Amino acid sequence: MEKSFNRTLPDNVSPQEADDLIARIVRKTRSHHLLKRGAGARASLALREIFQALSVITGRLDRGTIARASLIALPHRIQVASCTPKSAHDIIREINQEILWKTLSLEYADPFRDHAQGPGSGLVEEIVDFQNQQFSREARIKNLHAEYVRRHEAGKEIDPEKLSYENLSTMMHDLEARGIVQLDEEGDGYRLQGRALLCLLQDVVDNDMVTGRHRRHRQYLREKSHVRRFLKGDTYHAVSPRHTMKRAVQRGKTMDEVHTTDLRCYEKMPAGDRDIAVCLDVSESMRQGAKLRYAKVAATGIARSAVHNGDRVGLVFFSNDADVGCPLTTKINRIVESLVYMKARRYTNIGDGIKEGRRLLLKDNRFSRKLIIVISDGLPNLTSGKGPACRTDPTDSGEMDNFMTSFGAEQNGGDEFAVGSHTDLQLLFQNMVASDHAVKETLKSRRSGIEVSFLYIGSTQESGELFARRIAQSGGGTCYTIRDIRDLPPKAMALL
Repeated sequence: MEKSFNRTLPDNVSPQEADDLIARIVRKTRSHHLLKRGAGARASLALREIFQALSVITGRLDRGTIARASLIALPHRIQVASCTPKSAHDIIREINQEILWKTLSLEYADPFRDHAQGPGSGLVEEIVDFQNQQFSREARIKNLHAEYVRRHEAGKEIDPEKLSYENLSTMMHDLEARGIVQLDEEGDGYRLQGRALLCLLQDVVDNDMVTGRHRRHRQYLREKSHVRRFLKGDTYHAVSPRHTMKRAVQRGKTMDEVHTTDLRCYEKMPAGDRDIAVCLDVSESMRQGAKLRYAKVAATGIARSAVHNGDRVGLVFFSNDADVGCPLTTKINRIVESLVYMKARRYTNIGDGIKEGRRLLLKDNRFSRKLIIVISDGLPNLTSGKGPACRTDPTDSGEMDNFMTSFGAEQNGGDEFAVGSHTDLQLLFQNMVASDHAVKETLKSRRSGIEVSFLYIGSTQESGELFARRIAQSGGGTCYTIRDIRDLPPKAMALL
């Protein structure tokens, strides 16, 4: 809106009044609901110096000069919150309007924007979690409102504005203007857009990681291929201490006797662009809490950073089986739109997820470094295929009975022991087969030149962490155990 001035305030100010106004402007940036980071002490000093310089040049000591100085000193020193439609300059103008002329625009004072755009509002997070519980792409505002009412009646603290259907509808229309949701013609149904995940990503991950500013170092990445003899012109960076020491020990030499002919160096080739397959667990357990939301945000962070580096990213979703959610692409919008909606079922079939990821990476025979990143919160409990080794039906007792007999489950004629152990051993056998299937698929991927890393969302099950480390070790990759779900996106970014 156009800036209006309060004519009851004198335009000219004294040096003391100018210092007070400058301090109030800077303080306002630190509490502003559209700013993720406000201005600091250096910004206050810079603003004061620029104001004094403009006063000398123009010969005017007034509120307008302070406003001009703030537009020079502050915009590049503040950080706008994610998915905010306003620029830093627009926000500084509105702060000037409030502090210098005691005037607010209706847009600036809109209470619904405080809820929808503030970094801690939680509305975007809540509608993402609500969508994860849906079985269709389109949700209804009235159903979302009913969920808020249900939680409020259950004793949970809910923003009073969200308990009003009219106010909630206004918030959703505001989100539509920002491209986070798309409303239907009636204004009650909505569809979540991929921009919502990009919005959440900027709130939980450092901006340098999101934008891929490490790209300028990409040309220096190297891939170790084989070891050779030392050549004239090699630097000490190329020397392999391990291979050099191994040769010296084999020849019975001491350190004083090591010659340049004993030195061994890595032959390094420039690293090519990577193809990355993110295999995301969408089983029933991932729906609990905010795990699926953070997993989607982590996958979004991986994709955005990789695309900035010139890599291609594809998505594989696995539960009962595995499906390609998005083929390899460099279009971030296509990736995040695929992440918003996915079909989830009950079980966790990690083996098929890795297998489908391998097929995706090897599909076009492109010469590039290849990486599979598995994100899961549990042990595999399902596999697929043909033959006795792949039986997972609890009613299929042929192989199961033989397996239990070998463990003495039917010894001593103890009916209670036999019945009680039958189901437990079925589950044990099922999990063993599923884990073995996942390891075999990992080894196949490694033999195909694909690195496999694992992001395990840790729980009290120590066996799950051991399994995740086994997968990463077999795949030549990295394993991170996520104890705090909020650490998932940064840990995921660290794999790149």
